[in-house]
Amino acid sequence: MKKQTDNRITTEAVLKAVAGGATSPTAIAKALGYKSGSSAIIKNIIRVVPDVLTRLAENRAKAEASKPSSGAAYPMPEHLPYRQSSGYAQVFAILYAHRQSGISKPDLIAKYKAWSGKPEKNCQFDVHVVCSSKEDGSSHKSAAKASGSYWVERKNDFLKLHLVGEKK
Repeated sequence: MKKQTDNRITTEAVLKAVAGGATSPTAIAKALGYKSGSSAIIKNIIRVVPDVLTRLAENRAKAEASKPSSGAAYPMPEHLPYRQSSGYAQVFAILYAHRQSGISKPDLIAKYKAWSGKPEKNCQFDVHVVCSSKEDGSSHKSAAKASGSYWVERKNDFLKLHLVGEKK
């Protein structure tokens, strides 16, 4: 039985997919209408355009360069009660940076939203969780492990972070 040839993999089609921003052989295969990038399809793509892997690497480098930095917008404090890469940690770091003078809740949400790129509703939830820790030790269940190390003073929409054991 003779194998049927596929006419979708042409030099023009592959180069069009690469120009469209494809960053992997599988992305090219999907752009050409395949469900996935099997090894046979990828071999055909490389056979048709031998330098395709170099072009894809350039696309990946451009994509990485255009991504916003995932680093912290504020320096992380030494005694961080949340996982360092989490949104809660970034909210805590913003509060920590403003612990002397305090910060309004809308400003905190705006700063966190600018850093995270999350929708405002999600930012409000993260801020609520981190700011739920009270002086008596109670807090939101998502902040239960961290609540013993700090508490947040609230006056209307104004927030001020207090670390347990820190002199006032």
